[in-house]
Parts: sequence; structure tokens; C-alpha cells
Amino acid sequence: MNTSTFADALVSDAVHPDIPSSQRLFEPLLGSWHLEVKWFDESGQLVRRQDGEWHFSRVLEGRAIQDVWIVPSRGQRGQDDYEYGTSIRFYDPALGGWRSTGSARCAVRC
Repeated sequence: MNTSTFADALVSDAVHPDIPSSQRLFEPLLGSWHLEVKWFDESGQLVRRQDGEWHFSRVLEGRAIQDVWIVPSRGQRGQDDYEYGTSIRFYDPALGGWRSTGSARCAVRC
């Protein structure tokens, strides 16, 4: 399977009709965002700053919202200096609200 086939199966253009309009809380986040990420030490001093990117999309036939964050931005990172992760939020009709997975995260820092 190639990556476009996987992406086509995962990404959804429209929200699923089972999600009530009152529960479409994450719609404003859909799209891509530039991040300015800052790390501070215990005394509040800035110790690191990097640009990043954060992408949100509907997935799983519009039943969920998934995000992917990447620091530094793909165009700025080296081979051994990156962090990235993903989370999935899905509407639970029995709960009448959203559930979210814990963020999967991978990081390498030299």
C-alpha cells in the first residue's frame, strides 16, 4: 500500500452526520498552524526556542479529529533533532462528549 492510499483511507473531508452540531468543538482547529515553541528552566529562563508545525484533520469517516505536531518544522530539522506526536479525539455518543487518546510521541534531541 502506498502512502496516498493510506491517507485517502484515513483523512475525511466532511464531519460524520452522527456528530451533533453542538459537539463540533474542534472544527476551528482544522488546518495547519505555525508554532513557536519555547522551553523554560525552573527559574523561568528561556533555554530553547524552535519553530514547529501543527496539523489537524478529520479522520475515520469524519468521526474523529487527529492532530500531528512536529518540532522543529520539517524544513528546519536535522537528522538527530526532532520531536513529533499525534492525538486522536473521537465523539462518544453514549458519553455525549469527546474522548481523546494520549499523545503518541517520539523525540530525539542531541
